[in-house]
Amino acid sequence: MIREKVSAGEYASESEIVSEGLAALKEREIAVEGWLRTRVAAAYDRAASDPGSLLTSAELRARLRASADRIADDT
Repeated sequence: MIREKVSAGEYASESEIVSEGLAALKEREIAVEGWLRTRVAAAYDRAASDPGSLLTSAELRARLRASADRIADDT
């Protein structure tokens, strides 16, 4: 695949492709870290401060089942 892209003129060299791939991985890593620090950490903090607000596994399954049923009914 790499050689094909260079041959097709999409990239000047194989190292250019590798560099672009590594940059994309770094961007993804930064995005995941940001998500973990903001969304996941905040959700954990809320759950830790009010454990009674959490759903049991049975409640979660029931909500997911109801949601799936609504989606199936809409199609």
